[in-house]
Amino acid sequence: MSGKIIAIGNLKGGTGKTTIAVNLCGALANGAGHPVALVDADQQASASAWLSQTGEAGLSYHVLPLDSTSSAQRWLRNIRDLAEENDYVLIDLPADLGPATQAAVASADLVVVPVTPSPLDFHAAAQVIKLLRGVREERSNGHPACLLVGSKVDRRTAVGQGIEIALKEFKEPVGPSVCQRAAFVSAAVRGGWVGAYAVESPARDEIAALAKRVKRAAA
Repeated sequence: MSGKIIAIGNLKGGTGKTTIAVNLCGALANGAGHPVALVDADQQASASAWLSQTGEAGLSYHVLPLDSTSSAQRWLRNIRDLAEENDYVLIDLPADLGPATQAAVASADLVVVPVTPSPLDFHAAAQVIKLLRGVREERSNGHPACLLVGSKVDRRTAVGQGIEIALKEFKEPVGPSVCQRAAFVSAAVRGGWVGAYAVESPARDEIAALAKRVKRAAA
């Protein structure tokens, strides 16, 4: 049985998608016996640079940018091959509507959309949702599922406190939010996921809660 393909992205940079992608991979692989692959489809290759500093048991990463529609079928074959070898394949997407985003959404079981408390992020998220709803109309299985995730949330602000309510306006499932925390920055510097760096921390708890919801949403 093939593993689940999970695309992570928004059409605006700075949404924390790489932080969520890398830490979700770590949480899904950590102690659960789930082999997990991270596909870095972003030309900036931030996710692979993060993970190249150290190894995580059960977690592999693959640099597979896609900048040409003509190469999409070969790229998708690589993704599906990884899904045959792993329980989860997470794709860190570029911040645009280019061929990688379109191909990933077309093949994904789940699209995770990180959204910061910003009008520009909400506008970009709306475009991703429009794309995935169009794909749903073409597929007979109701996929891809969608999970909107508040990202870089500051609970001290009114907009940070109300982000989950605001996200529900999109009429798609809303997952646990991930706050702006220094532990995520420190984990990136050390090259691992936050659960390996800060075992007992709110940051680790947030990622663990999100991973649990992602597993349900992708099932």
